[in-house]
Amino acid sequence: MRLASLCAAYLTTNPYHNSVHGADVCQTLFCLLQSGSMMHSLSNKSKFALLLSSVAHDVAHPGYNNNFLVNSNDPTAITYHYDSPLEHMHSAKAFEIMRMPGCDVLSFFDGENMKDVRAMIVSNILATDMESHFGSISNLNQRLASTGVSMNNENDANLVAGMMLHAADVSNPAKKWEYYRKWSELVMSEFYRQGDKERELGMKVTKGYDRMNKIPQSKFQNGFLAFIVQPLYQALHKSEYLNLNVQLEQINDNLSSWEKIAENGEEVENL
Repeated sequence: MRLASLCAAYLTTNPYHNSVHGADVCQTLFCLLQSGSMMHSLSNKSKFALLLSSVAHDVAHPGYNNNFLVNSNDPTAITYHYDSPLEHMHSAKAFEIMRMPGCDVLSFFDGENMKDVRAMIVSNILATDMESHFGSISNLNQRLASTGVSMNNENDANLVAGMMLHAADVSNPAKKWEYYRKWSELVMSEFYRQGDKERELGMKVTKGYDRMNKIPQSKFQNGFLAFIVQPLYQALHKSEYLNLNVQLEQINDNLSSWEKIAENGEEVENL
């Protein structure tokens, strides 16, 4: 896949879900692969599918989330039967781009391996849907508490790979404060744009997306870190294949920074 073709399919009008986010997730995923022994434990086929999934995971993102697409009866939601419409669309768009001249990066795989890689790409991208977040963490923790996980086991490898992509997708709070804060401003700008659209259409404005009734960012981000990002990284860290001490320490540091902002009354308005 020519990266230029993929990059061109990301919407430049999105403050957050654009090609820069796609590149950031790919770079972050590559770092996660090198955290511990994962780079040597996953098969080459799985690593190839995972990295390809990372650059394509949000291609053609419209700047609105799944709930908005479903509740507004958007054509994308209808096309994918109201089931993870964004993630199914991203996968389909990636395969569509691969049909373009000079973009078929799967052409060197034989039939069975090509089928496997396609299935991995779909599975990985579907794992970025927040609807599967808690179920994936629960599944991994159960596996770790019973027999453990093995990258030689296809089901385990697919579960961990998808969760790694999800972890890369929500990795902003695991980055240094200056970068994390910039990303948080961009994503909130996009959230508020969705809230504006919901108000325009007469829909109920999603909590946290309403620029007219803003939730303090210290509270909003603390909840995101403590209940979404931190448990995800902790679960992956428990496996013998990943060492995420650096990321977990940064998450704790960022949590402390938000707490200090709340204590000092230093909330900063987002765009």
